[in-house]
Amino acid sequence: MPSRRQFLTASAGAIAATLATSEVRAPDTQAKVIPTNLASLCGEWLFRTDSADSETSQHWYDADVPSTGWRQVNVPHTWQIEAPVAEYYGTAWYRRSFDVPADWRPFAVRLEFEAVFHTATVWINGQTTGEHRGKGYTGFTFDVTHLLHWGETNAIAVRVDNAFNEHMLPRGRSSDWAHDGGIFRPVQLLITPQVFVERVDIEATPNPAAETQPSQSPATFETRAERTGAAGLPTASWMKHPV
Repeated sequence: MPSRRQFLTASAGAIAATLATSEVRAPDTQAKVIPTNLASLCGEWLFRTDSADSETSQHWYDADVPSTGWRQVNVPHTWQIEAPVAEYYGTAWYRRSFDVPADWRPFAVRLEFEAVFHTATVWINGQTTGEHRGKGYTGFTFDVTHLLHWGETNAIAVRVDNAFNEHMLPRGRSSDWAHDGGIFRPVQLLITPQVFVERVDIEATPNPAAETQPSQSPATFETRAERTGAAGLPTASWMKHPV
């Protein structure tokens, strides 16, 4: 099954092909399109459960935590498929190291999780990166450019919580599906220019009159692109055109 990132990449290509074959003419400007480079963080990670929720005292988010008490797993991973912890609902930890080449320094580097169930807190080199709370089936991304050590080995730690919760839907233990805790979809680094397209929304509006009036366009596409610059500030632009 294709990953979320593969689906988005393929969709972007299909949209570009559609726009390229339309009758819309772009302004006389030239822009160099640089694709997003991916560095996978799937594979071997260290893992442990934390029934005492003791991360504050143990500092398991630090970059140089001893490996004692940790075991190796392969991400994507859920601990619910392992018999000893199949009924464990609570806090668990993942950590690994990864190399950052010095020639990435001119680029923006983002950390993308395609899904973690259901709450994730992330650290890079012992520094808090961000949190994705109570949304175990949605992807999320953090800009980690300012936290990286260029030309060195870096460390990532992820605290995961899949405990039943009265403050999120479905409430308590009313779920009719499994609360499978873990980093259960791919993880990757996205390496892009400092200014990049954060997201693209495409809305198509059909034109029923085109069935009886061939001179009219069958539909109108409205494209909204959100760009993020070096300062981390988003800007948006719109384009509306017939096809």
